[in-house]
Amino acid sequence: MPDPATKQLGPKLRGYLILVEKVRQGQKQLVIKDPIAMEYYQFGEIEITLFGLLDGKTAPPKIIEKMSQAHPDAEMTMDDLKKFLGEIDKMHLLEKSAAER
Repeated sequence: MPDPATKQLGPKLRGYLILVEKVRQGQKQLVIKDPIAMEYYQFGEIEITLFGLLDGKTAPPKIIEKMSQAHPDAEMTMDDLKKFLGEIDKMHLLEKSAAER
């Protein structure tokens, strides 16, 4: 039986990904490298905050709340979050839950 303390509550990035924040032309960017697939992905400032919340401990409603606090101009709904998670899941950036494995 899994330990309840280690139960994943929300989405989580794969642990082996390499995340590098950069500033290019005055804009913050996040580059994610998948060293297994040898793929690189580039994201903007809002996504930097969002990826920081994909720790497996933060439930989706809390992610939306924290995103609203950090970026009040960028309204995020549950549908927006699901769409984003679907997109990055297609890139194989999310860990699979025990049920999905």
